[in-house]
Amino acid sequence: MDQPLVIRYRFIFPHGREELVEVKINKNTMESAWEGAAAYPDWCKLEFQQCSNCTLSVATHPSCPLAIQLQKLLPASHQVSSYDEVDMEATTPERVVSKHTTVQRAISSLMGLVMATSGCS
Repeated sequence: MDQPLVIRYRFIFPHGREELVEVKINKNTMESAWEGAAAYPDWCKLEFQQCSNCTLSVATHPSCPLAIQLQKLLPASHQVSSYDEVDMEATTPERVVSKHTTVQRAISSLMGLVMATSGCS
């Protein structure tokens, strides 16, 4: 299997706190894969408010792929307000993009990537 495409989002908060979120994308499927918890919060279960147009089955997908991805973003937004300022760096193999912005805008950029690569159908 090919090495995944790794995109790193680094959030640098005032007072020195940093959070790093890596999104590893399978180059063949263009879906992200997260390592981590075997058990997810109850709100990640597919049957918990499953989208009306969702084509996934609880038998094959006990957890919602998007919810699993989104719950991994929680540490980056812990103890901050949406309007707080943050320095964000997005690093790909080709480039580094950085911006001083609000937490809301920085997290929404990462959420867009996560949603597009979640495997949600």
